[in-house]
Amino acid sequence: MDEGRSKAGLDGDQVEDLTIDGHAAMLLRPNRRALCDLLLQTKVGYVDFARVTFADKIDGPVPEQCAGMTDLAEAIIPRIGDN
Repeated sequence: MDEGRSKAGLDGDQVEDLTIDGHAAMLLRPNRRALCDLLLQTKVGYVDFARVTFADKIDGPVPEQCAGMTDLAEAIIPRIGDN
């Protein structure tokens, strides 16, 4: 996580450390509002959840760039197991 945090901070991105179901995680909100990245640590490495929002393709209000990302990770963790 430290390497990812140091790289992310170079461009003024917002980095938030999290714990999701006992797993260390890092939520990255880049300066470019259309992007969101969530890194989830497992015993064998990392799972990287990335989202790109194409605001020009959305009818109505555009959601916050990382809305629902932790919910997505929580839903997938049981399928990953303890590995």
